[in-house]
Amino acid sequence: GLDTYSMHRLVQYATCVWQEMQGSKKEHQKEALNLVHANFPVAENDDRAACQLLLPHAHAVRSYEPADPLSQGKLADLLFNIGWFETEQGRYRLAKDLVFQALQIRKEISGDGHLETLRTAGLLGTIFKHQGSYVEAMSLHKGILEQKELILGPSHMDTMQSLSELTDLFTRQGDYLAAERTARRVLAARTEVLGSENVKTLIISTTLAHILMVQGRYDAALELVRATLEKYERILGSEHEKSLLCKTVLYRILQEMGQYREAIELCLEVVSSRTQLLGPEHRTTLTAMNNLAMLRRLLGDFEASENLYWKVLPILERTCGSENPDVMATCSNLAVVLRDQHKFAAAEHWNRLALERRERVLGKDNPRTLITLNEHAKLLDMQGKYDEALDA
Repeated sequence: GLDTYSMHRLVQYATCVWQEMQGSKKEHQKEALNLVHANFPVAENDDRAACQLLLPHAHAVRSYEPADPLSQGKLADLLFNIGWFETEQGRYRLAKDLVFQALQIRKEISGDGHLETLRTAGLLGTIFKHQGSYVEAMSLHKGILEQKELILGPSHMDTMQSLSELTDLFTRQGDYLAAERTARRVLAARTEVLGSENVKTLIISTTLAHILMVQGRYDAALELVRATLEKYERILGSEHEKSLLCKTVLYRILQEMGQYREAIELCLEVVSSRTQLLGPEHRTTLTAMNNLAMLRRLLGDFEASENLYWKVLPILERTCGSENPDVMATCSNLAVVLRDQHKFAAAEHWNRLALERRERVLGKDNPRTLITLNEHAKLLDMQGKYDEALDA
């Protein structure tokens, strides 16, 4: 990356260029675009500080409407990279606008079947997924996969990337058999082409361990995730986000196996690392805090658990919007810990909220909706509302 000194000079220069611009000075606008484009970190580059510093200038360049295809391509590129960064920060609504704008430009200058167009559509699909719009995400990714299989062939690494996105969507929609099938296909291809210690191979190994866990195959899941974590920590270090993600799957498996004490230790490590690395309001930090609340509840510390949920919920609502699956999960988990303390009226309120949103966003047959429905019936039953419970 750039050192801080040259970074500040760059920002000053970009500002000067931008201030000089009036409508007629297309050349200056082009210069500013070239400058920010050349220096804004490429997607998947972990240079968060550089992204943050250049962000206002990158957003400023958005309003420029270039006429020549080369500049249009650079603008699409820049929009993609800012969109990727905003997605990483959990700012999905903003990211969606940016990436949608990039996709329109790509379609115009390169056509629907071009790889850059498909890559941009893929990021849009990922944003849909994070917003809980699984149907839109699924149809986008399936279309991209078909195109990639045609252009690149069925075992190309780019094709595998789309298959990996679909694996995640199958998992989120509760189709675990389809998820396992696609994950194993991606794992085999990546191991063969990239080797067993490549980060992309380790990512899909972590995913597969998670899929085995949700199927209740704990021993196989545990063995796979421990081996994967060992490689991650050796290659990327224990503080890297991908190592932390793998550690998260590990403590979730231990939680399912009833080994709460070890799970809590690992979860606390993840919460503390993420708070330092990403800040206390980042979506992945909040996910870890959510998981900690769940573990506290399983250990019988209901008050600590409830307090954590009260802390997480307003931040999630504010940053992700009420339709987000993480927000629904938090409402539903809060309802359970309120029920554990016999605070039935409050528990019923939050559970009803989660149920209504899940039915609307995920559909009535989604596994998560059905779990919430079951919790709802249990709640009514505990309050002696038997007729309502039978209806539920």
